[in-house]
Amino acid sequence: MGTQEFVPLRAERCLTVKLNDKPPSADQERRTASDIVKVINQKFPKADAKAVTKLRLSGDYVITFGEERRKWCLQNQVWVTHTFHKDAKVAFRTVSVIARGLPWALIDNLEPEELAKELSVANKIDIVRAKAFRRKHGSERGSLLLEVPTADDGGRLTSDPLLWMGNAFYCEPFERDAIPQQGYNCWEYGHLRSYYPKEKEARCPRCAEKRHPDRTMKDAEANSPSNQQPDLVKCLPCNRKRHYAFSRNCPLVKAALGRSSTAFMERPRVFAQRAEPVTIDETLAPSQPEATQPAVEGIQQQLLQQTQTAATYEPTRDVPPATPSRSQPTPADEDSDLDLPDADLAILESEWQEDEPTTTPEEYCPVFRSMNLRILYWNVAKSYNRMKIALEMEDRYDITAIQEPGRSTATGGIPNTRASRYWALDSANQGRAALYVSKRFAINRWDYKQGEDWVMVRLGEGEKEIRRWSVYSPIWDSGPEREWHTPLREIASRPMGRDVVVKDMNLHHPIWDIHGRQSRGSQVLLSLAASHRLVLATPRGEPTRLGNETRRERSSTIDHAWIAETLYATHQTVEDGALTGLDHQAQSVLIRSEITEEPKDIEEGYSWALMDARKVKELADGYITVPAVITTVAELETATKRLMEELTSIADEAVPKRK
Repeated sequence: MGTQEFVPLRAERCLTVKLNDKPPSADQERRTASDIVKVINQKFPKADAKAVTKLRLSGDYVITFGEERRKWCLQNQVWVTHTFHKDAKVAFRTVSVIARGLPWALIDNLEPEELAKELSVANKIDIVRAKAFRRKHGSERGSLLLEVPTADDGGRLTSDPLLWMGNAFYCEPFERDAIPQQGYNCWEYGHLRSYYPKEKEARCPRCAEKRHPDRTMKDAEANSPSNQQPDLVKCLPCNRKRHYAFSRNCPLVKAALGRSSTAFMERPRVFAQRAEPVTIDETLAPSQPEATQPAVEGIQQQLLQQTQTAATYEPTRDVPPATPSRSQPTPADEDSDLDLPDADLAILESEWQEDEPTTTPEEYCPVFRSMNLRILYWNVAKSYNRMKIALEMEDRYDITAIQEPGRSTATGGIPNTRASRYWALDSANQGRAALYVSKRFAINRWDYKQGEDWVMVRLGEGEKEIRRWSVYSPIWDSGPEREWHTPLREIASRPMGRDVVVKDMNLHHPIWDIHGRQSRGSQVLLSLAASHRLVLATPRGEPTRLGNETRRERSSTIDHAWIAETLYATHQTVEDGALTGLDHQAQSVLIRSEITEEPKDIEEGYSWALMDARKVKELADGYITVPAVITTVAELETATKRLMEELTSIADEAVPKRK
């Protein structure tokens, strides 16, 4: 069994009011969230509205209702026109389930609406929509995508088979990340065109210029001047020439396909069961005297610690963390770069909870056992595209530190999407340092601090705690020392710990500079290293910044990795072609708390004699994808890799493991 799909209860209490591009009146526009809640409840008490959130891009409203009230609000939608206007419509979030291996002949004569109604009657489940999913020309079987109102309905479909015309089909939660998404306006990966801001103009995928006028996208591409002039071919997502935005030679396309393959292999197979609510009163015996306030708080903390490790825990933003002494950043924190509706935030907060109630931090995340960290650090010279390439590499790092990050021209934020593999941590006041923490670390297992031009994340607890810094120190050209705004003094004032500090220092000193140069301010760095007992992991003379030969500049060693003397480090310059092209060289360092031989994984085999041949055939019809015409070695390798993943998935389901 794979992982479990968790759908928070709050997602089933929300409705979205779509204004359909018709804004409310001026009086309605001036209303606050509490005013809208009051208007709804005064006229329609049964609605029991609790909160209202206005979406920034669309201008629509997400309304949260009391428990078991959403169904009534869907059936009685007079409150919508009364509160907003007559053209406003109600939409609600559904839970997606996919059934594989369904013969197309069973549904060819039915419209999607009629199919959903008949499936609802046959299975006694409310199915909102039903449609063929990515049907391939000439195929006899495929996948059927179903949408149901609640996670309980989805759980019934994954636990019991989908019955239709005397056949039974097994379902599983639909994993969107297993399908690479590319927006056909900006041609970037991670979202569809429908989520693109309307004010952004469409671009051509062949030359990266404004889309050429024509009726269809295909005809518009045919008008691109790059078809006659190959020198004009340019990829919009990675900003490179000689390949199109949808070409598989693009490093971003390769990274997106790699993420989709990983998501498909690790996709959930069932929906997580929700825990029964536990109240404080139930934990107190009737014979006990009335508990004092400190006693009740102690019981509450104990209950939170127990439920926070359970797979069915439903986190909420108003519940304190299991370890109150450490600050726990969540996607809803003020310093976070995420801005999502409540329903999406709940999923993001619960995405990385443990799968077993008895899981300890060391068992959940192997990095806590030996504290081995793979760290990438790179000064991207404010290049937004270079940052995205570093974050979407298949060679995944535990922590990625960026100096002089690229920022969005619209929001000023650093690259960060819900589909990203990392939690994004930005420095204060949009400074010149950023930090990305792998989502393999549960969000309640680390915390962070930030300042101008520095970010620090703290992993582990007690003796195993390690602090990881991303720092940018500007050049001290002239003027008194007090005018040199470097974060080194602020870091030196903090207590010493097991630190790993990677930074762009812009400083020379004979200790690390092979040319014997020495800069003003280098003594500040050396004082910090001495007070915090740090040693330099970057080899002396390592060219971390390449000199400009035209200006007769010499290469420099100014991007450093300093580590606590109790840690071990292996340093290297990253030679991946996707991380080149700038004067600063990408660097990586492997941090170890002790020198140990890595244990070898023992792979389980399959008991092929017990293979269910019939099930293999059914799964093959739904899983195996036939690639298009293969013309290059790279396409052959990609197709072979995907075929191996699909065969492995079939074997996992239809062939028992050898004991």
